Amino acid sequence: MAASDVPNFVLSLAAAIAAAAGLTLGRDLFAHQAYDKTAGPVFTVLRVYGGPSFATFAGNRRGSASVQVDTRGLRSEPVLAQGYQVYEALLDDQDRPRMHWVVPGKVLDDSGAVADDVGGDWEVRAVRFVSGVPGITGRDEDKRYQGAFSFDVEFDRA
Repeated sequence: MAASDVPNFVLSLAAAIAAAAGLTLGRDLFAHQAYDKTAGPVFTVLRVYGGPSFATFAGNRRGSASVQVDTRGLRSEPVLAQGYQVYEALLDDQDRPRMHWVVPGKVLDDSGAVADDVGGDWEVRAVRFVSGVPGITGRDEDKRYQGAFSFDVEFDRA
């Protein structure tokens, strides 16, 4: 895996979640960090944090990331609702955590716009919810409600 694989995968995953949840990437949902100039009144950020490694067997390494889903807004109800939209997008049509989900590859181009990844698509091998369902966790320094949940994801090129 290249060093850029995890950030590019998370961007690709954010785009796929936004599409599945009916959210707008770059307004309602962001990968890595939100941009105040474009963020909507309720916004969600997918952030990678330290977690377990799924590197187990020689020659069989797959990418893995622990992801915090951080949703913020001025009212708690929309924050919780949007957190659940993201959560539901990570479930398959039988309400199980997604496995073998192919998501279109995305990268940021030189201007910072989201573009198709010439390296191809990604496969989400498995999603494992770490903290359960979304919940309100408090308020931030701007008095916005914060909602969160987290999951581990194992991935590879499709």
